[in-house]
Formats: sequence, structure tokens, C-alpha cells
Amino acid sequence: MLSRLSVAFSAIVFCLIVFDPPMPVVLGPTAKRTVYFKLPIAGARFHWMFDDRDAFLAGALTLRIINEERDDTLVVFRDGILRDGWTMVGDARSDGAFYFGLETSHRYATAPDDSLIITLTVREDLLGRGPYHEGVLRAGTWTRTGTYSALYGGRWNPMDYAVLRDRPPVAYLQCWDDVWPIEITAASGWQGVEPAEGRAEGWARWMRPRRGADGRRCGSHV
Repeated sequence: MLSRLSVAFSAIVFCLIVFDPPMPVVLGPTAKRTVYFKLPIAGARFHWMFDDRDAFLAGALTLRIINEERDDTLVVFRDGILRDGWTMVGDARSDGAFYFGLETSHRYATAPDDSLIITLTVREDLLGRGPYHEGVLRAGTWTRTGTYSALYGGRWNPMDYAVLRDRPPVAYLQCWDDVWPIEITAASGWQGVEPAEGRAEGWARWMRPRRGADGRRCGSHV
């Protein structure tokens, strides 16, 4: 009997680690986590570079986190100033280009059932490029809603120990209802022209539905 229980427990732990399914809210309570996200850019294929850092920062970017118990608006940058604790993902480049991801070292209250609203104000057209395209995000105010693609730390899941490895708890924001449109200017990027068959996704993404931490399907998962 003990052997069977041990095997069953090991199987459950294995599934939690490999598939990391959405956890019920009661098993994933509100916790202070750092935040990492990529902007919901159309056709990004997980990677996008904007050409002009200063033009990007000239606008504003906010992230609103809404729950029954709270309503917090985080200002990422405004009028050329990146707020304290926030950094652009990746190393600085001599040509001024930068990756479309941002993260913070500060921790914020996050929970699986939070609703997220991201708002980007673009002062002037922003040129950018991905693996197989170049394009423009036009000036204006762009908004999308979403949820966390994953939460680690502050919950009861062995996956957290495997992922964090003594790093602080983190909330990943990559599950959006849709994306911001990019006007394509060139059908070639830093990897050249896209293959006719398109890029095949990894087996892990094929096995796991694109769902957020609250179990909702993602309209876009960048």
C-alpha cells in the first residue's frame, strides 16, 4: 500500500512540475512578487526589438492590477523617465534598439484571479523588427487586458522550487486578450525571410494549452 501511495504521489508531483496546471485561488493566495512582461505586439513570435529607446520612453506605460480587494496602477515609465525598480530586459545596445520586455525588482501584490490592463501611450510612430518582419507601431494610445501566464512563489506547488531556485517570487504577464497591430514595412527580419511552412512551436507549447494562471485561454501568448 505504501509503495502504491509513493508512486501516486510521485506521479502527481511529476505532473505538477511538467505541466504546471492552473491552481485554485485558495492554493495560490495573494503574494508579493516581482513582475515580468512582454508587450502584446502582433507578429512578435516571442521576440521584438524597438529601434529607438528615447522615442519609446517619451510616451507612457502603465499596468493596472485589479482584484476585488484592490486596484493598483503601476507606472512603468512616463515622459522619458523609467520609474525606480523597472528595467528593460536584455543588455543595452549601441544602436539604441531594445527588447520589448520589461521587469521590476520591486514586489507587488499579485493573485491568480487578478485582472490586468496594460496601457501604452506612443508619442510618435515606433519602428521595430522581429525575426521575420520589420514594422511600425503607430502613435496613439494602445490598451489590452489579460492575466498572468504564470505565478511562482507564495503558493503550494513544487514547481516553484524548481523554477525559482532561491530567486524572488515572480509574476509573468504574457497572456493577453489580443495584440497591438504592427504595420509591416518589410517581410524580413534579423533571421531573414520566414520559411513558407512557418515556425513550428516546441513540444511543450503543443502539449500545454495557452492558458493564464486563472485558467482562461490566452488570445495571444507572446
